Amino acid sequence: MISKKCPIVILAVVSIVAAGLFASCDLMQTDSRRVADPDRLVGVTWELTKTIYTDGSTWTVPENEFYTIVLTDQNTTGGRAACNSCGGEYTLSGPDSISIMWFCTEAMCAETERFKHHVSRTTRYETPGSEMRLKFTGDDRYPSGVMFFKEENDKEFYSNDE
Repeated sequence: MISKKCPIVILAVVSIVAAGLFASCDLMQTDSRRVADPDRLVGVTWELTKTIYTDGSTWTVPENEFYTIVLTDQNTTGGRAACNSCGGEYTLSGPDSISIMWFCTEAMCAETERFKHHVSRTTRYETPGSEMRLKFTGDDRYPSGVMFFKEENDKEFYSNDE
């Protein structure tokens, strides 16, 4: 015999699980700690630390590999993808929208293709504290996700403009 309280308990559990799923679906949820400040993007070498995908998987940058991006005030980009040099152009539109055209040399090393793919499919950004987050759309190779970067001022950076 099922108690009259059982449907209420089931509804409460389902509500809690659903709320957790919806909260985890958007890693770029904007609040007072997460802001999209275009001035914070420019002139900083951003070093990738990890990527979290919407399917729940994570890719962490291997030790001794560097994946970086720098955005200039002339709407150009430069960076590194393991042993490859990268660069291109970016456009900001709206309060947190960004589009990046990104190209890399094609030396056979590490996860260059993954990084190039994600940067080229970026749609939104956030700059909370000393962090930058780039949200990208997925396709048949990779699911959608968010790349997490830290501000990196100690490493030498080589731009395609040099």
